[in-house]
Amino acid sequence: MGYRFNKGRLFNAAINYLEKKSLNITCLVLHDVDLIPEDDGNLYACETKYPKHTTSRVRNLDSKRGYIRYYEFLIGGVLLLTFDMYKTFNGFSNLYWGWGGEDDDLALRLIQRKMCVVRPAYELAIYIGLPHLRGPRNDGRFSLLKWTTLRLDTDGYAQIESLTRIIDIRQTLTVTHMKLD
Repeated sequence: MGYRFNKGRLFNAAINYLEKKSLNITCLVLHDVDLIPEDDGNLYACETKYPKHTTSRVRNLDSKRGYIRYYEFLIGGVLLLTFDMYKTFNGFSNLYWGWGGEDDDLALRLIQRKMCVVRPAYELAIYIGLPHLRGPRNDGRFSLLKWTTLRLDTDGYAQIESLTRIIDIRQTLTVTHMKLD
């Protein structure tokens, strides 16, 4: 993999695109592509006035360790929320290139805006993690995390249009593929 991925910019651009389409979307599902839910009782619905994090444990298929329970602070994996919630904390940072840090940055944004996170029962929020190559690590992630709350209003969803543009869109019945510059 010779490029650095930016999950935050991709989510910000996609949500901006959806908002402009004026579709009747009531719940956004921010889903890491390498996770598959194991329990159909783990409902994908925005049922409360708070964001919902549905990933408590992951069993990676390329590991013999069984289910891994991540730290309580974790917000990565699968997060459900409304447009208004997303705008309240200004979405993802646009600065995290490569692997690591963007989900912790998002968690700090939620804390800064005093937004509680709802989590389903521990037994329901389980996923299979598909094996995949991990992109290059973001060596600057800890430096960026130190300043998250100071740049919350100047780095995120509200700034996405000045940072990137969609150069190609392909739609199928169930999926919209977006290519950003």
